[in-house]
Amino acid sequence: MTTVEEIKKAATNLSPDEQVELFQWVHNSVELQQARYEQLQRDIAAGIEEADRGETSVLDVEEIKSKVRQLKNTGSQL
Repeated sequence: MTTVEEIKKAATNLSPDEQVELFQWVHNSVELQQARYEQLQRDIAAGIEEADRGETSVLDVEEIKSKVRQLKNTGSQL
């Protein structure tokens, strides 16, 4: 069993308040924020490269709104 698996298993034994505290601790960790920032930078760079190669498409806002409404009406999550 990996450390992550052990933590997940142990977290199931926590009270809801303790689970929220654990989530907030992980969510607010500097390391996680740094990793998210670095991933965002990679995603932006990849998007810029695609745009430079002409690999873009028109954004149809109305189509997106329609799909979101359909998902909302069916109870699905994005």
